[in-house]
Amino acid sequence: MTVKIQIHGSGMEVGRSCIGVDNDLLLDCGILMSEELDPAPADFFPTVGNPGKIRNIFITHAHLDHSGYLPFIIDSGFRGGVYCVRPTKELLKVLLIDSLKLAKGPWADLDESIVDRAMDMMIPVDYEEEIAVPGGTIQFIKSHHILGSAMVYLEKGGRRLLYSSDYNVGGTKCFKGARDEVKQHEELKEVDALFLESTYGDTVRPPRAERERYLMHATSESLDQGRRVFLPCFALGRAQELQKIYLANRSLIPFANVHVDGMIREMNRIYARHERFLDSDFPLAFREVHQSVREQVLNDPHGIVITTSGFCQGGPIRFYLDNASPGDTVIFSTSYFPRGTMADTIRTERAYGETPLNVEEVDLSAHSSFADSKEFVEAIRPKVTYTLHGDPVPAKFLAFQLGGYPVVNDQRIII
Repeated sequence: MTVKIQIHGSGMEVGRSCIGVDNDLLLDCGILMSEELDPAPADFFPTVGNPGKIRNIFITHAHLDHSGYLPFIIDSGFRGGVYCVRPTKELLKVLLIDSLKLAKGPWADLDESIVDRAMDMMIPVDYEEEIAVPGGTIQFIKSHHILGSAMVYLEKGGRRLLYSSDYNVGGTKCFKGARDEVKQHEELKEVDALFLESTYGDTVRPPRAERERYLMHATSESLDQGRRVFLPCFALGRAQELQKIYLANRSLIPFANVHVDGMIREMNRIYARHERFLDSDFPLAFREVHQSVREQVLNDPHGIVITTSGFCQGGPIRFYLDNASPGDTVIFSTSYFPRGTMADTIRTERAYGETPLNVEEVDLSAHSSFADSKEFVEAIRPKVTYTLHGDPVPAKFLAFQLGGYPVVNDQRIII
């Protein structure tokens, strides 16, 4: 018996992850993470033809490029069940409510009640819990990307498929790394098909410890020179990793005060409630900043501010940038910047408007690099590998190096 796969999104692009299985299951239902939402770009949504025929959706994690289509597909007639690992439901609720409050482009056409409907349809499960699907089973396998993130392992009709979604082979302060999952799960070996993310499929990185040391060096040097330090980042995943790094290296910056602002506060509480899904504890150790005390934080000569948004398009980071002094330090902890975003402009011009800034960059991505991906594939030995969730160059490069194939949107594959 064969399994029919359709690529509804993430072919040769980073975003709108969505894979159809036999016309009645979806693995992820993401949107394109574009700042130009009004009007919405034509490719904002995945190309799901008839939402009413979808039986179940399996969401690998809460990031909107994997989950943000959920309110829209419900509004278009989807009435099935939505499976996810337990923390994902809480995380996704926060992200969806925030998106609706921004009310840009297609979000402006939705009522907040759609979030309640989505939550009622979500069925939280544990890692490795078998979920029955027509003709087979699905399991979520820990992907070590963010809290609650998962790969999808499908057995159906005598075929075995693994969809990596966003995964991280190497260890971080919150997770051990997905190489442990390969060691523990023999069933993942020699699957009939592997669908592998390629976001950083052509990227070579220094060792993780070296990158963390550079972060601490850039921070301590800036504070010693009287520069305030701002770290724009994603509220979910990167913010918690940064906090853990600073906590582990407290002795290197003993007089520094680490503050967290924006949506990060709520995400931290969800992380703390679901510690068992992490590979380390998550203490709520830093000072929460609310709007009423932001002026005080600005006047802290030993202040480090971890805040949203990661691309500097909005959120509290704009307050700090609007009030920055010449020479203040901005540290970016990702190497992926959508072209034209404020973060991209700051990185290029080393300034915010007329204010010159000391800009530092350190790659703390929770995605796998080229070497990580190669190690992962060599350990699994799939019969065929397809690359997705990557821009054309990394998707093609990784596929070529692995002897696999990059996919394109609307492509149909029979396994």
